[in-house]
Amino acid sequence: STDTEGECRCCGRPITRFHEYDRELKIRHLPIPGQACYLYIRLPRFRCDHCPTRPTTTHPPGWRDRKSSYTKIYEQHLLKSLMGSTMSDVCRQEGITEGCLSRVLERYVQPEVDWHSLTELGQLGIDEIALKKGRKDFVTLITSRLAGENRILGVLKGREKETVKAFLQSIPKPLRRAVQSVCSDLYVGFLNAAREVFGKRMRIVADRFHVARLYRKGLDTLRKQEMRRLKKVWSQRPIRHCVA
Repeated sequence: STDTEGECRCCGRPITRFHEYDRELKIRHLPIPGQACYLYIRLPRFRCDHCPTRPTTTHPPGWRDRKSSYTKIYEQHLLKSLMGSTMSDVCRQEGITEGCLSRVLERYVQPEVDWHSLTELGQLGIDEIALKKGRKDFVTLITSRLAGENRILGVLKGREKETVKAFLQSIPKPLRRAVQSVCSDLYVGFLNAAREVFGKRMRIVADRFHVARLYRKGLDTLRKQEMRRLKKVWSQRPIRHCVA
């Protein structure tokens, strides 16, 4: 790192006296097509001359969370990959564990958004993500899609209707009126929250991923039933031997 100034962890004042470089860190960044990409960096430590004990502080870069081994832009990439997918699929594609992805989601849990930075929302997306197997611990992913670009608006703890409704109600009225449609899975709590906030005239569409999953589940159930029936039928028929 080439940073020449930090902030003292004790007094909070700017510090410029260089002390040393910290140990090397391995930070995962956006993938190069077909290959994982890592950054290797040694962060500078600065000494504070204002504090009596003259402590040293490592200066954290703005592009990485202090507790994360990923860059912020890569974490955004992971969150966007979850849209219309599952944790297991994203983990398999990126070569990471579900525990790592769960910690990324937990860091982004926030009920509020800086709406002043947005001028349009386009289509809103509401999707639930199960953090643990057994589907007992959830977060809700709120996204917007405009001109083919996806944006993460918020990650909410849990999947309760009132939590989602409160988030949607926090959208300023001018932005709320500009929402074109709401795309959600088939969870009734999300559907009711969207209808109560945007009204019955708002077009609500089902996420194709969840529709396809239900479609495949029905076909798979039918396939298993037919296989059991055929096995039973053929097991009851006498075996005929053909003699040449």
